[in-house]
Amino acid sequence: MWGRPLRFLLHLGRLSWIVRRRGDESDDRGRTGQQLRDVLPALVGLPPARPEP
Repeated sequence: MWGRPLRFLLHLGRLSWIVRRRGDESDDRGRTGQQLRDVLPALVGLPPARPEP
């Protein structure tokens, strides 16, 4: 019962840590934001968002 929410929170924590560390390495926030938009829907189980033209 608690397995899925806990695993989701663990993924979210690891993801935010990776994104934060990448943000420290490079100031390119646009790319980090794009990576977040690509990964978050996959975590939730939705199709990835299309980049806006």
